[in-house]
Amino acid sequence: MANQPAKDKKFVSILLKRELVKKLEKLAAHRGQSRTDVIATLLEEGTRDVELTVEDYEAIIREIKEAGLR
Repeated sequence: MANQPAKDKKFVSILLKRELVKKLEKLAAHRGQSRTDVIATLLEEGTRDVELTVEDYEAIIREIKEAGLR
């Protein structure tokens, strides 16, 4: 179906200070990326050393399966 989010992704909403949003927009423009891509890259870099457990991966699999049922 068109315009359906990927089942392995989850919508996250955050409130940011306007100054930080402006910096994000400038960084995204400088990199030629979307704001979402910049945020994802920064989060991936910042969580690189965080280890997920087997239980974490099992929970992720359950969430993906549940998202597929909607």
